[in-house]
Amino acid sequence: MTKNLQEAPPKDAKGVDQTKRFFISDTHFGHKNVLKYDHATRPFSSIEEHDETIIRLWNETVPAQGNSIVYHLGDFAHNKSVFSSIVPRLNGTIVWIRGNHDDETWKLRHMVSSAHEAKYIRCANKQRMYLSHYPMRSWRGSYVGAIHLHGHCHGALESIPWGKSMDVSANVIGLRPISEEQVIERLKDRPFVDHHQIFNPFST
Repeated sequence: MTKNLQEAPPKDAKGVDQTKRFFISDTHFGHKNVLKYDHATRPFSSIEEHDETIIRLWNETVPAQGNSIVYHLGDFAHNKSVFSSIVPRLNGTIVWIRGNHDDETWKLRHMVSSAHEAKYIRCANKQRMYLSHYPMRSWRGSYVGAIHLHGHCHGALESIPWGKSMDVSANVIGLRPISEEQVIERLKDRPFVDHHQIFNPFST
């Protein structure tokens, strides 16, 4: 069940943030066409099989107990009926970033903890992240190492890495939410995007 989380994340006796953060985008629950568009990375015979697989993998990854936030970066579900039936089945507190296929379901945003057009967060280790549905070439804090997570492209741009940015569309990250630690590890050697200078995505 989705639960509410206090604005200030819980901390242990030493003042360390105990929140577990996960990220995913473009689950497209209930959207049959996604099986055609992403046939290589969503190899399912039906949308029902697709949806149940993502729900299972989500709940295997995100603890049912404790303080876990899942940032969903848009294109959640095909319609309000699908959205309202699936959200209560997902572990963790859901923070939703609006995608281009979320116009109808956005009317049900009261079902999640919070909903935004984009969001800038600070993680437990002081790592900063800018979250949006759409990919950006320069983003808040990019020149000082902030990470940019997005969806929308379903992996189409991943062949040319762009600084510390990453597509977290479900079909790119194994159909399950990816953890904060995994994101940081994957992007640790990527160069900063400094908007004051010409950027070479292949520099190290």
